[in-house]
Amino acid sequence: MREPATAEVLPVSVLVNGRIYLWTASAGLDPAVVADVEAWIRRRAKGFASAARMRGLALDDLLQEGRAGALRAAQSFDPAARTTFLHYADYWIRQAMFAALDRCHDVYLPNRHRQRALKDGTLPGVVCLDAPVPDHEGCLLDLQPSEQPTPLETAQQAETRLKLWAALGQLSSVQRTILIHRYGLEGPEESLEAVAQLLGCGRERIRRIQLNAEAQLRTHLRETPMERTKPKPRPVAAPVSAYGRQITVQDVIRDKKRQEQTAAKNVKSRLKAAKEATKGASLFADGEV
Repeated sequence: MREPATAEVLPVSVLVNGRIYLWTASAGLDPAVVADVEAWIRRRAKGFASAARMRGLALDDLLQEGRAGALRAAQSFDPAARTTFLHYADYWIRQAMFAALDRCHDVYLPNRHRQRALKDGTLPGVVCLDAPVPDHEGCLLDLQPSEQPTPLETAQQAETRLKLWAALGQLSSVQRTILIHRYGLEGPEESLEAVAQLLGCGRERIRRIQLNAEAQLRTHLRETPMERTKPKPRPVAAPVSAYGRQITVQDVIRDKKRQEQTAAKNVKSRLKAAKEATKGASLFADGEV
């Protein structure tokens, strides 16, 4: 059995800013050490002063948060960590100030108004929920949205549940059982191994059945009564050329050129026929001089 270390039994002396404080394993460092890091806490608070004013947080409150962080650092400090208490406490001080700023109410102002308010010190503070609301009976807390669902949301949830169970009714019994147990529709959610033991199948087979059932369920949920009764349009056959394949743009251009060539040949043949018919005929009619 390992013997306890000396630091776990006897108090240990820790030097902080030229003063010696005692550390014990049960209580940590002496809480009086917080006074020696007051200057460092104020330095950190000045760095967050602008953000604190933007959120309506007073500088004294920010200092108190920093002191609380230093006190937590003193309770969790370990001299065997080979670091000074100031460096160790700086993390806790900054985290405490960050948390205080996050808890404050954010106030948005345009840039020009914000700069003017920073100079005048007239930024608004945190809004009190108990403050009365003008032209309204009650306080601001009464206007906050309730966590309870509205009657409309309750009706929508009930309708969605009915559609879900109607779609589940179109699946097979095995698919329906797997989805009910996997998604906890009638109890807690169960793993693939638990469902496989319940149905006496392998884990991989349950996973495949689940994927197929989910795909079918999505199809049933997308379908509406109007879509089920609507006749499906017949596919229009693509035009086929004389070559036994689909007509392309090149086929259209080729046919157009052939038509133009045929029309030109017909014009030439008609001119030739007319020329042959008038060959050797007199230019003047009979009796004309």
